[in-house]
Amino acid sequence: MWMWRITFFNYVLAAAAFYIPFSGFYFWLDLPHKLLVACSALPPAFFLLVRLTQAQSFVDVQLSQTLGDAQRLRVFSHQVPRYRHLDVYKSAARFAAREGFDVLETQHMQGLSDILNHSFPSDFDRVVKRPKARSQPTGPDTMDFVPDDAFWIKKGTTTGVAVLRVRLEQYQGGHAQLEVALHRGSDPQSVIDAIVADSAENSVYKGQLVELSFDDGSVDEFTGVVQGHAMDMRFLPVPRISGDDIVLSDLVQQVLLRNVVEFHSNRTALRRIGLPGKRGLLFYGPPGTGKTYTTKYLARQLDGVTTIVVSGSGLAHVKAVCSAAKVLQPALVVMEDVDLVFSSRESNSLGAALGDLMDELDGFGVADEILYILTTNAIERVESAIKDRPGRISQCVYFGSPTRELRRRYLEHLLAPYENRTLGIDDLAERTDGSTQAFLKELVYRAVQVCFGRLNEAQRDGVSSEALPLSSQDFELAMKEMRSGAGAAGEAIIGFRVDGRRPSS
Repeated sequence: MWMWRITFFNYVLAAAAFYIPFSGFYFWLDLPHKLLVACSALPPAFFLLVRLTQAQSFVDVQLSQTLGDAQRLRVFSHQVPRYRHLDVYKSAARFAAREGFDVLETQHMQGLSDILNHSFPSDFDRVVKRPKARSQPTGPDTMDFVPDDAFWIKKGTTTGVAVLRVRLEQYQGGHAQLEVALHRGSDPQSVIDAIVADSAENSVYKGQLVELSFDDGSVDEFTGVVQGHAMDMRFLPVPRISGDDIVLSDLVQQVLLRNVVEFHSNRTALRRIGLPGKRGLLFYGPPGTGKTYTTKYLARQLDGVTTIVVSGSGLAHVKAVCSAAKVLQPALVVMEDVDLVFSSRESNSLGAALGDLMDELDGFGVADEILYILTTNAIERVESAIKDRPGRISQCVYFGSPTRELRRRYLEHLLAPYENRTLGIDDLAERTDGSTQAFLKELVYRAVQVCFGRLNEAQRDGVSSEALPLSSQDFELAMKEMRSGAGAAGEAIIGFRVDGRRPSS
């Protein structure tokens, strides 16, 4: 029965199987034309032989021959997001290696239960075929090739797991499916839990800087309904940012040190004396004042922490984001420009996402090791939404234009690679009152370009940054050029005097 399906072709083969003994009986009775009838049995015999040979390449036949009565096995499955396919595959491979499983290289669209029960739409779907392998990143600059479908079989056993399978499902937005077939009396939950826990503990994303993205889902070709919004993770290069690269007051630095770096370092001890393992901060202020840059700097200070960056439309998928953070904890979740989604319901059709965020933050347990930082350029758009749900944000940090002293220190840092002995850095810091860090950085870059443009061809060849003769005139021309035609709105866009301050005449 395991090699026969209800198809026209198999009806023909069944008729052939009946005709062969009939022709033999006819020949034995020595009836007229017995040789002709006997010869007519040769084609059916040939087709039956081909069928028997072909059946040996059917995956369900091979499993039945290896496992005995495979239909007696119980099949259990566990679904995980698509981005966890690589982790679950590696964990299943480790489990199979420890338990002495054999690898079966094949790929099928049917679920494991259908395969073991010989349920296929056609014989073509039953044939063992080499699985496709696709590249999956394992780091910012590394990747691995993983099969879309992977089988492991345990021979000669009557207890425990008999078949283990991990496959990538492309429908319903895409997900990874872990399937196990067990003998009667075995505990499926312990096996699934062990593999899933190992996949989280040894995830390729652990301790990395990653960005979450969500596709638009797939449209069902029959119903036209959009199915799923699959989440992917993209590795980001680890930023090389030192404390000199950021412009913060001593008070802000102390706040960040206590609420992020020290909180993470002492988290276990703090939890022992009653503090929860989660903490949330809100960074707000004009664009270009260092909010994103500071989060990158903080991420580098947190050893062993997975940093998850979410922005744009990804903010609407809060539940998936927080679920990923729980799996990859200890984690730092950075949600950028939250005013785009987390504003009040009256002004934003996606405002319900804020409620999801608040619910998820409440859902983190005392033992969860989650830090989250929200950033916004428009605090007024999220202020009412956040204050209506107090207690979720532990600290608000304002990022405004740096003070004169901070501007001077930042300019000194930016100008360190260049010849700047004739520059009046104190005067330059005074003239850039109200400017952002982004404006100061661009001002230095533009002045360097202006200075380089003054050099003749002979001077340009082989000139180094240390020998570039920057002057105050270069900065004056650069500032004039950057502000030309900008107006008040344009100056705010480029980060010049974003606080509306003007120097005294």
